[in-house]
Amino acid sequence: MFRYIHIYHEPSTTKLDLSEISQELANFFPTCEIDLRPPFLQGCCENGQPLDMLAETLASVRISEIKSPYCDQENRRKKSTIEEVLYEKSLILNASLRPAPFVLYDGFMLQRLYGASIPSEESSTEHAHVIFDPRLTCTFSEEDWRYHARAVICGTPSIISSTGIVEAPAKNKEFYLPEIPFEVMESNKERLAGRESTSEFVGYNDSRINSIAIGYILQALFFFITDGYPFCHYKNCRLYNAHWQSDLLRTQIKIKKLCKRHRDVLLYYQSLLSS
Repeated sequence: MFRYIHIYHEPSTTKLDLSEISQELANFFPTCEIDLRPPFLQGCCENGQPLDMLAETLASVRISEIKSPYCDQENRRKKSTIEEVLYEKSLILNASLRPAPFVLYDGFMLQRLYGASIPSEESSTEHAHVIFDPRLTCTFSEEDWRYHARAVICGTPSIISSTGIVEAPAKNKEFYLPEIPFEVMESNKERLAGRESTSEFVGYNDSRINSIAIGYILQALFFFITDGYPFCHYKNCRLYNAHWQSDLLRTQIKIKKLCKRHRDVLLYYQSLLSS
């Protein structure tokens, strides 16, 4: 039962305001102590972890083939290149940099890497760690035998991918139409480029990111409250696992509420914390 919530900043998303987020989160967990921390990996380096080792490990959990599980990739992949390691070092040293969205990471392996760096005194069930990270986290599905981008990886620690918030929930189908005549694309370039900032899609550094982040933090915390299943089947609940941008914006921006069942679950959890 967690009583402490640790939230790690991610400055590449400039609209992300952890102070605003913590204030709203306190309405859901008034008896929990919420503290805000600098970027997770920068903290690891400040605590004495070698930068080169961190960078090499990060490079090793990249996904090289989206249609192959990590265990197979690990057996086949060559040692990380110097360029890959330097790339990861630059992201650690300058947390305001945004990684390329086509660089994919195995979410569970990244979680294992981060989990090994949590101090032993904060690794108990009383502590919930939520790391905002710009890397695009993915998990492998045996249903269609391929990786899928994820906005949140729940567990210890939980990872919320700011890139995943934009890239994981699918946009409207017309956004992906493959064959658009060049002259039409050119004449509509400005309009198409601006769609990320409209009501249809979440964009990078979107002003709505704080409200959306609250929803993903709630999913990360309900993972512990509900013994491993944080999502709701009700499409208007804030815990609904949105696979489309339209669903994400409806649940986190338009409605912004938990369903009755999950409100009751939260009230019961609050009563346990207060007892």
